[in-house]
Amino acid sequence: MDRMRRVSNLWNWLPTFRAVAETEHVRQAADRLHISPSALSRTLKLLEDELGQPLFDRVGRQLRVNAAGQTLLRAVRDSMRQVHDATQAIESATLSGPIRVSAEGTLIAAFVVPTLARIRKSYPELIPQVATGAIDDPLLALRTGDVDILLQTTACAATDLSCERLGTSTNGIYCGRDHALYGNTEAMTLEDAAQHLFVAPPAADGQPVEGWPAEIPRTVAATVSPMQTGVEVARTAGLLAVFPDRVVARERDSGDLHRLSVDGLPSVSFFATTRETVGDGPVEAFVAVLRGVVSDG
Repeated sequence: MDRMRRVSNLWNWLPTFRAVAETEHVRQAADRLHISPSALSRTLKLLEDELGQPLFDRVGRQLRVNAAGQTLLRAVRDSMRQVHDATQAIESATLSGPIRVSAEGTLIAAFVVPTLARIRKSYPELIPQVATGAIDDPLLALRTGDVDILLQTTACAATDLSCERLGTSTNGIYCGRDHALYGNTEAMTLEDAAQHLFVAPPAADGQPVEGWPAEIPRTVAATVSPMQTGVEVARTAGLLAVFPDRVVARERDSGDLHRLSVDGLPSVSFFATTRETVGDGPVEAFVAVLRGVVSDG
């Protein structure tokens, strides 16, 4: 059987396979594809029968992608990404259509809003669609095309995605108007600040993730996510919090948050994660404008 016929026999089944392989759950994959679980299961069987071997290990109702399935999944992702890049290249002459951006809530005002203003001037036919972190699995959404750009304060280590560090910001310790330290301008140490209660995002492997030094003990009275919720808690609930200075510049300028005179916190970086693409399409245009906004400070 020649290559064209061989691939054409499999082609229509591959999106279904990818959906199941990435979720490892028949019902979730069926919901994503808007088909019934039974139809999805029949498609998987046809594909496995055609290949002559299983692509999943089945334990009860659980599916786990096996070695053969991982090999096929990598190839399907590469192929679909190349088709997507080709369509983007065809459409990029006018740089039109939707561009889907997911960003941590506090990064919206700091970076996404000014980026949208510049996009409207430079690429008026692009239609940004912005989400604020309500996605269960943002990397999966990026891989499947539900999201085009992730803007985060953490780097992505996935080898099949492209992660660019856009810039950095200093970190500061902030409090709201109701806190006893509001308006205090005297120099403090981190140990001094640690005598007060904090709000912070959930720790990762027991380590602070927002920039507080792990070697200095403190009491976290509330853990919240996303960061925007932490801003509101620090502003209203009488707790200290660590924030990137650039992210809370608006709250600081309005007086809703006060920055304590504390040194010693590490800086924080901002990252844009995208699918790997070829050429200058809408994603590249948006990231280029975003890069300029971040570098402008």
